[in-house]
Amino acid sequence: MRITPLTLFNLSAFLKSQMFLLPVLYLFYLSNGLTPADYFLFQGMIVLMNVFLQIPAGYVGDYLSRKYIVIISYILFLGRIVLWGFFSGGMIVFLGELLYAVSKALFDAIESPYLFDILEKRQKSYKMLKAYSRLNFALSAGTSIAALIGAWLYETAGLTILLTTEFILVSCAVFIAIHLPNSQGTECRRPPMSLHTFFQTFKRLFHTTLYRAFIAYSGLLVACSHFFFWSFQPLMKAASVPIILFGIVIFINNLMRSTFSLYTEQILKIISLTRLGTLAFIMNMIGFLGAFLMGRMGIVSAPICLMYIFFLCCAIVVQLMFSIAHIARLQRLAPPAHRAQIASTNMMIARLLSAVFLIVPKYGMSVIPLDGLFGIYALVFCILGGCFLKEVRHVQEQA
Repeated sequence: MRITPLTLFNLSAFLKSQMFLLPVLYLFYLSNGLTPADYFLFQGMIVLMNVFLQIPAGYVGDYLSRKYIVIISYILFLGRIVLWGFFSGGMIVFLGELLYAVSKALFDAIESPYLFDILEKRQKSYKMLKAYSRLNFALSAGTSIAALIGAWLYETAGLTILLTTEFILVSCAVFIAIHLPNSQGTECRRPPMSLHTFFQTFKRLFHTTLYRAFIAYSGLLVACSHFFFWSFQPLMKAASVPIILFGIVIFINNLMRSTFSLYTEQILKIISLTRLGTLAFIMNMIGFLGAFLMGRMGIVSAPICLMYIFFLCCAIVVQLMFSIAHIARLQRLAPPAHRAQIASTNMMIARLLSAVFLIVPKYGMSVIPLDGLFGIYALVFCILGGCFLKEVRHVQEQA
């Protein structure tokens, strides 16, 4: 059986996503002398760094071979593992997260363009939605397995064994990435675009309603999902959920993400993209209001907390399916020479909104509790989400 470039790319992404520390990252932060507010702040700062890196990463991704950008992304992630394995302290945690931010920005900027390049070489670009769904399946499946094992490793074997295992798997991802084919970045030998032309392209992108409506709404949904996800561990700790369940929760979240991302194409045959966006709006509103009401009513038991988090997992899955379909649509509409720039701009907007949602708790939690923050976000999402969704529906009706 011949192994295709798509299979190799998906396998490398699967191994790269083996983040065993993820389900207990909150506890890792606390063990390094950081506070719950620092936990949200660092995640927000990581996302904010991604915002500033997305456009340069997309620019590089349209000029250099995207294969080498994948390799560099993986190596930077290895750097974080090494740093955290040999050193400790709040600043070390931040430096490790900085390496991760650069790694993620590079990978996010070129994952869909590189995938499209591989398909285009084989004259199968019409399979972009299916291929992108499978890539998301590989990423989510890898994180799911790591989450299931990670909490157990942390509690029984310790941090050193956990990071060593993670290092070996990501090293395998680097080895596989070396054997990936070159993309059209080097084959086209296109001269670098001037900054003036680049910013003109960026300006035109946001004057095109065909792009703007979906980019804005998808970005807001991504921001909500980021806030929901990073709230899992503080909510579970407050409800005295056993540590072993931290990993199971992350496993279930990523299992749901990987499963439904794989079947996004089939689901879109049943429900339209705009209706999927409407469903995401409703579920996000319930998610924000649910935490707010439970906090005000003093409901903090472990079973209720776990049921609520399961609902948030469902909301995140709906957001992911909307984003997959939106990105596949974006790649079909984008000019071939600027696919990476448009993909990175789309990701930049999502990251910028996510950064705001995650940095605010650092200062907001000194005044109001986490449940109050959920209530404020419910109001913000209702206003912004309602406006963006209205524009999305209008654009889709005109298409």
